[in-house]
Amino acid sequence: MRYSLLLILLLSISAFAQRPVCGKNVDSLIAFGDRIRITKVDSSAHYFYAAQKLAQNCNDSLGLAKAGNFIGLCHYQKGEYEEATEEYFEALGIAERNGHTKDQGMIMNNLGALYLDLQNYEQSEYYFNGALDIMTELQDSVWLSKIYTNLAGLAFSTQNYELSIELLEMSRDLAIQLQLFETVGGSVANLAIVYSSLGNMDAAFEAYDWGIYVLDSVGDQRGLCITLQEKGKALANHGYYKEALNTYHSSLKLAKEISHLESVVKCYDGLSKLEEENGNLTAALNYQQSYISWKDSLLKRNNQKNIDELHIQYQSEKQKEKIAFLNKESALKDQLFEKNEKEKNYIIILLALLTILVGVFIYLLYRRKKTTLVLQQKNSAIENALKERELLVKEVHHRVKNNLQIVSSMLNIHANTIRDEKMAEVLLESRKRVQSMSTVHQQLYRLNDVGKVNFSDYANHLIEEIESQYDFELDCEIKVKRKLENIELSSDQTIQLGLILSELMTNAYKHAFSGMQSGEIAISFFKGNGKWNLQVNDNGCGIGEKEMHKSESFGIKLINSLCRSLNANCEWKSANGTIVSLTFEL
Repeated sequence: MRYSLLLILLLSISAFAQRPVCGKNVDSLIAFGDRIRITKVDSSAHYFYAAQKLAQNCNDSLGLAKAGNFIGLCHYQKGEYEEATEEYFEALGIAERNGHTKDQGMIMNNLGALYLDLQNYEQSEYYFNGALDIMTELQDSVWLSKIYTNLAGLAFSTQNYELSIELLEMSRDLAIQLQLFETVGGSVANLAIVYSSLGNMDAAFEAYDWGIYVLDSVGDQRGLCITLQEKGKALANHGYYKEALNTYHSSLKLAKEISHLESVVKCYDGLSKLEEENGNLTAALNYQQSYISWKDSLLKRNNQKNIDELHIQYQSEKQKEKIAFLNKESALKDQLFEKNEKEKNYIIILLALLTILVGVFIYLLYRRKKTTLVLQQKNSAIENALKERELLVKEVHHRVKNNLQIVSSMLNIHANTIRDEKMAEVLLESRKRVQSMSTVHQQLYRLNDVGKVNFSDYANHLIEEIESQYDFELDCEIKVKRKLENIELSSDQTIQLGLILSELMTNAYKHAFSGMQSGEIAISFFKGNGKWNLQVNDNGCGIGEKEMHKSESFGIKLINSLCRSLNANCEWKSANGTIVSLTFEL
């Protein structure tokens, strides 16, 4: 009885405990530093140190854990592994002692990445799995996607390529659903490295180019630097001297700008070997000398012995804390046993607290009645604010549409100026996908309900654009029939279905009517058996279902990925042409 009363009292008191007021300012400093960390690592570190000092002054344990983690990340980004390890372990100890579970998982993930770079695979697996357990318990999909990518890197380093590909595809698909484009870029770039190791160079170079584009778009300079260096290595291994040389120099320049010493060393090593294999011995010698100089600098920063000692020290402190906790628990039980006579005092305190709570409740009821009138007066102001918000959202969609149009124009210009026909075709296909998304935002700008799009109107407009694009490109006459039921969808659903429809129509135009004088494409969107159906038929030469599923083209991969996002079932049939049926629930 006395234990239950004491527990209730402690819980009542702890319910009022809050993070210090300075916590918001600490988080603001950390958030600003993180926004510039990728491109300006030294500048961002000043904000993290300022956040750490502020958190110390106001006893903000969560702020201390966060700031220490980001300071460690800055050291890691610069290749200063010993300093990074020290900051990580200190931040991890703070997070564990104060019950900041999510931050504990984030720090353990960063420690796993550090040990992976140091090729200490046992410690890397230990911390990655710890982070995975925490984020799985918290159901944090964002961090799960990142951890899958890191575990894939560990599997690759231990030559478990099949597991590495499986984990990277899980990370990529989850990141696409969450629109985490930085994680998408990292997953694709790592897939390229795995494909290259397996000798599948067509898939590898396609993934390298996709990963480089995404990483450059989101501003992940460290990931871009590493991916360029790996692509240069793959090009060199397959005899592409000029391309490898240019790619290595691009990576080297970026690595020096962001002070990523590991990539600098690898680039100089790769350039030295490349020039030696091509008979340029003077250049090879110069690059080898630079490699030795930079490698010595890197080794001075990374003292493995000190890093291992920090790990041992952290584990020892954890054991001491555990023993101290058990001693305190034993002492507490002894004290509780000796204080039987004070049970009445605990009851009185509890009753006093309940009385205070009742008084607070009555006061809140009084305040509620008093504020009702004020709330009624604010309702009109809220309605006006909602109208202003709707106008602002429409303006956002308008600007997104304009920006997508600019991207589309840039892709078109680049495609017209590039000599490589295959690359030009890829750029033009990307332009069509961008144009498809632009159409959705254009309709959202014009509608009263900015969250919904009439799919029938959007699909008709998209079909007409695709028809106009191919009217002058094909020798045969293609007729397009359509039967589309009206339904309003969210902008995300509309974009996904529009991209699928665009890919299917483009595929039919390009491949279905080869050698034919005329053809027909039929498009249907209807509801049947409780599900919505999108069907695209053509009367062309047809294609087998097995052949289509074996395709490694980006378009088919995009369709499959979008179908998974919609929880849709996609079937391919060949009967007097090709029939593609997509069924899903809304």
